[in-house]
Amino acid sequence: MTLRKATAQSINTAFAQLASDIGSCKIPGVMAKMGLSDGNGQTYGLSIDYSTGKKIKDDYAISNIVLGSDSTSPLQLASSYATLAADGMYCPPTPIESITKANGKQIKIKPRSAPGHSRPASPAA
Repeated sequence: MTLRKATAQSINTAFAQLASDIGSCKIPGVMAKMGLSDGNGQTYGLSIDYSTGKKIKDDYAISNIVLGSDSTSPLQLASSYATLAADGMYCPPTPIESITKANGKQIKIKPRSAPGHSRPASPAA
């Protein structure tokens, strides 16, 4: 089975085998280069040894990564898939906040909400 098919069909066993083949120590570094980090902005697969303060490999975290059971933001996930689509070239996401027309006038882009969505909190909150 190709990795393209395994990705499209979310076949985690293919990625577990790949991690075993390439070595799990390499995975967190590649993920960091693809713009992926945990919810605290730290490199996946590493934990802090509180007795020494040093980062150490966390096999449990790496197995969560391989099986897709860890968490990341939708923006980071989309960015990592964009890296795959761009033949491995990572470009950090850049929001478009306005467009300048040929006459020099700027068009501000307002956030849109899809049907059925609501704003339960003030943007200032």
